Formats: sequence, structure tokens, C-alpha cells
Amino acid sequence: MLFDLEHVGHHAIYISHLIRYWNSNQLSGELIIVVTPTFLDCHTSVVSLAKQTLKENVVFQPISMEEEEKLRSLDEKPTQLFRRFQEMAILRKYVRQWNVDYCSIMFIDKLQIPFVFGLSPSCQFSGIYFRPSFHYCTFSHHTTTGGWKEKIQHLREKVFIARLVENPRVHKLLCLDPFVSKSINTLFKTEKAITLPDPVEACTTESVNPESLYQQLGIEPQRKVFLVFGELSGRKGLAKTLEALETIEQVHCEQICLLIVGRIEKKKN
Repeated sequence: MLFDLEHVGHHAIYISHLIRYWNSNQLSGELIIVVTPTFLDCHTSVVSLAKQTLKENVVFQPISMEEEEKLRSLDEKPTQLFRRFQEMAILRKYVRQWNVDYCSIMFIDKLQIPFVFGLSPSCQFSGIYFRPSFHYCTFSHHTTTGGWKEKIQHLREKVFIARLVENPRVHKLLCLDPFVSKSINTLFKTEKAITLPDPVEACTTESVNPESLYQQLGIEPQRKVFLVFGELSGRKGLAKTLEALETIEQVHCEQICLLIVGRIEKKKN
């Protein structure tokens, strides 16, 4: 089972890579991909990959509309903690429903607190750990700016990792940051943390004509264009980039065109 209740950013790309790998290697067994109904609506091209499986053993399992609505109702900061426990409950439910042998949690960061409280799926599992920061203090150039909040975050991460590596059902903890996998294995005396290379899909640009693309998008030829891929969030640093550009001589923000690729969701400030 692949378990992922997000539908923006990298999530669809990761799932598409795994489906293609499954198809090209004609793996035995059944691959169940648990997503939200919104994912099915937004990523029809990814869902169609499952239909290309020769053995027809790749299945998308959407959670119920009621389950997704409940997650949305818990998405604000005061209730986000309850959302994490709800996500864990959904994960455990579909693992039991499909009698899953192995589960890959595509964004394990979101489930840190339920894991700390001893909750986990009933099968062997791995997870992708996207945003660890506890090891930053070991870098020579690191300067602490988060104060006590940063210290609490690092402590929470360490407790979470300790609970994971001692869990006999945990197979691997996959990290995009090669430095953190080494830090985890050294600090917690384990070999469960491994580096996961970020997948890149090669594409050709031979058929792309920049001039026609400018014309199609209504961009004046003299404008400078920057590409921003994925979800627009504070973490992307877009506002800081624009502020920095304003300080560069002879560059003004009104001369810059931002071409945004990806889905932009309206969020409450």
C-alpha cells in the first residue's frame, strides 16, 4: 500500500514514478494506493497509469468523502493535532480493510505525534521523512534563529525517530537529505535510515519554441521570467526573493514576470 492524503506539490509525481516502476517490472501482488477523492479529480493522468498495468494489479483506493471532509475541518492550526490522529486512524483502517502486507507512508512527517504515542499500522512499513531539522545544529555554519521553538521542534523529532527505529514493524526510514540519514543511524545506533534520491523525469525541449510560448502566455519579450514549481507557500521563499531582487541595481519587480507551474490553492491568511 502507498498511503498519501496530500494532492499538491510533489505527491502526484512520486506516486506516478512508483506506478511506472511497478508496471515496467511487472511486479507480483497488488499495489493499493490510498488517496483522497480530490487527488483523483486533480491528477487524472496519474490515475490512468494504473489502467496500463498488464496484470491490472494497481488499484486506487480513495478515502470516503466524509473522511476527507473531516480532515478539512481539522486543517486549521488549533485542530491540526487532531487531524494527525485522524490520518493515522484512516491509515490503520485501510491497512486492515485490504489486509496489507507492507505499507509505504509517502509523507511520514505528518504522523510524528501519533507515532510518539505508540500508534502505527499493523503491518511492516516504511516512510519518507521530508523535513527533519534536528541535525542542522551539527553544521559548522548553523546559527540558531528559532529560539525555544526550534529546540522543542528538534526534541520532538528526536523522540519521534527514537520511537520509529525501536518499532519492529519499521523497515526503513527514507530521507531526501543524505546528511540526516547518517545522523539518524549514528545517533540512534540503527541502519534503518537510508537516503532516497529525489526522482527526476527527463524531458526534451526540442519541440518548445520560446517565442511562441511567450506569445501564448501573453509575456512581453523584454520581461525576465522565473519558474516556480509546486505549491506557493511561505516555505518557498518567494516573497524574500522578490525583496532581494528589488535591491539589485537596474532590476525592478515590475519588469519581472513570474510564470507559475502547478496548482495554486487559496489559503486563509
